[in-house]
Amino acid sequence: MTLVAALIVMKTLAIMICQIKGKILTIALKALFLKTMKNSKAGSDGNRWTKVGDGKKAEYHRFQNDGNGNWHWNGSTNGRTANGSPRNIRPDNIPKDVKAW
Repeated sequence: MTLVAALIVMKTLAIMICQIKGKILTIALKALFLKTMKNSKAGSDGNRWTKVGDGKKAEYHRFQNDGNGNWHWNGSTNGRTANGSPRNIRPDNIPKDVKAW
């Protein structure tokens, strides 16, 4: 096998590994989403919320209805963007009834 052919094979394998890892991650994230959504409750603001943990370390996840009956995860108090920058729901944006859970 020539060096060029070997490099092509290595690149192809690397792409396949990334695709497999991506699918595994997607499946894991879907499972986490479903569990979090299943545990959500309606808040007074019309959104659904899930509280994970207790006290000051509790994390809140918000879900919004798209108007067609589909609920979408909309953020959390520990949210981050794809590049890791903080982008979280501020505590004052959580309804009082949700905080009381």
